[in-house]
Amino acid sequence: MTETIVNAINLKSSDYKENDKLLTLFTYEKGLTSVRIRGVKKAQAKLKFASEPFCFGQYSLCAGKAGNIVCNCNYNELFYGLRSDIEKYTAAAAMCEYCTLFVQEDQPDTTLFTLLIKCLNVLCYKDIKSGNILLYFLLKALNCSGYDINYNKCCVCGKKITYKAFFSFYNGGFCCGCNPEGFSLMPLAAYKTFKFINNTDLDRLSGIKTDSKNIVYALNLLNSFIEDIAGKKLKSLKNVSNLF
Repeated sequence: MTETIVNAINLKSSDYKENDKLLTLFTYEKGLTSVRIRGVKKAQAKLKFASEPFCFGQYSLCAGKAGNIVCNCNYNELFYGLRSDIEKYTAAAAMCEYCTLFVQEDQPDTTLFTLLIKCLNVLCYKDIKSGNILLYFLLKALNCSGYDINYNKCCVCGKKITYKAFFSFYNGGFCCGCNPEGFSLMPLAAYKTFKFINNTDLDRLSGIKTDSKNIVYALNLLNSFIEDIAGKKLKSLKNVSNLF
């Protein structure tokens, strides 16, 4: 039986038949792929860990009649700490959900893959606000997906944004107010939060102070922008105002 080994993280699991599960894997080599893993709903299943959320490792895939089957897995990281904290779990789930929307089958996105692993690692092991890490991930992930938002200047006239900030889903950018038609006015403090998080290195987020209400505003705005692009909001962020 031909065996293919991929470096992957499990984005999503769903029950299949009595004891199996279907996994949505984000692989470094092939982008998104759906696989079946057998018997993992049994208490003593040796590959049970491979079907858990956020499992990152080398998955061995064997071809079956109805698609690929996981025949083995050697994990690199299980990110157990993300499952015991509701804020961290929500942020991690939102990151994975983003990838299910924007990554395609048989189309590798190594930059987004690396970003996801790095952000999950920081989220799990460093003392940084979960909302800050999630906002950082979404800003950089949108850039990976071809939706680069310029936070440093007005997308209409090119001037710096200093007194007022407007945002347009259609233009995918900010306006200083020089021509606000089609743009929505947003709190200047929220705009500054966008800009600051975007321009700060991930490892340095621990040293910054952010207002939770601005983080929540920014996350809700990006979720609406994602819906405008992909046709779906991130369900994981449904109750974001109660978490971050």
